[in-house]
Amino acid sequence: MDLIAVVLAAEEAQETGIAGTFGLNLKLFLAQLVNFGLLAVALWYLLFKPLTRHMAERSKRIEEGLENANNLDKKLAKLEEDRLEIIKRAEIEASQVLARADNEAKKIVVEAGREAEKKVEAVREKAVKELASAKEQMINEVKQEAASLVVLATEKVLREKVDKTTDEKLVARALKEVN
Repeated sequence: MDLIAVVLAAEEAQETGIAGTFGLNLKLFLAQLVNFGLLAVALWYLLFKPLTRHMAERSKRIEEGLENANNLDKKLAKLEEDRLEIIKRAEIEASQVLARADNEAKKIVVEAGREAEKKVEAVREKAVKELASAKEQMINEVKQEAASLVVLATEKVLREKVDKTTDEKLVARALKEVN
């Protein structure tokens, strides 16, 4: 059988030519070539074109996203600079406010000191007047007491009682003499 198969194959090869020698069937090859062409066209329109369009859109979105990220980074840097500038201005303004408040506080303290000195002076003057008045009153009381003692002593010396009018006259004269 092997020999018969080889002979049949040789006859077929002669009929088909070189393609038959290599085991190619021209009709089958052409059918496969048409099928491949149809598949390639179908894949081109159904898969490759939408895929390339999708990839292009995605690349464009990625580029836009990177551009937006760069813009946002620039804006963020600008905002950070603005924030630092605002903080610097706020610190300067706060130090000025503190300086003004410190000056006002010093003025208030000085004014309060002056007011306190005035009040102390007023209290001292009032106390001096009261002391002078009290001293005067005490001196008068002492004088009256001394006059009464003088009258008593005089009575004892004289051993007689003087009437009230004479007594008052003696006291008044004694007071004049003491002054």
